[in-house]
Amino acid sequence: MVVTNQQVMAPAPITPVEIDLYAAFEPTTFFRTFRHASIQVNGIKLHYVIGGQAEPVVLLNGYPETWYGWRKIMPALATRHTVIAVDVRGTGASDKPIHGYDARTIGSDIYQLVQQLNVGSIHLVAYDITGRVGYAYAATYPKEVRYASVDGNATARIWVRTSNGRC
Repeated sequence: MVVTNQQVMAPAPITPVEIDLYAAFEPTTFFRTFRHASIQVNGIKLHYVIGGQAEPVVLLNGYPETWYGWRKIMPALATRHTVIAVDVRGTGASDKPIHGYDARTIGSDIYQLVQQLNVGSIHLVAYDITGRVGYAYAATYPKEVRYASVDGNATARIWVRTSNGRC
């Protein structure tokens, strides 16, 4: 289901891609396309892995996971997108401050990352505990989101497609 200006619509067509989730992870091949990076946002270091070209897709990890949980689908996505898999604050190689774990603050971290990378509006995928973050991001920065897939704790499964700057 897609929610657009209070109307329910079918999601945009997505071309299926075959992915063998049981195949062995090949770091040598993977890191021909992707690289580790980090950036300062809101006073913390945020780690991410980036690769590919074209429209950006930001992947937010669940808890207690890291960007690595996305590793098997990232190469398929990178054939049509710039993929940015983030270790949200408190996870992986990102800083672990004492405060700032609410959805709005972590959403602001992601917004600052996207702005500093200068990639324009994004496709956003978030699940588990970051489902709240994805929803907060899409609600706070609707003009910055092309499409969001959000599934997580205390949130209904929602796909948000922005239209005319609204979600």
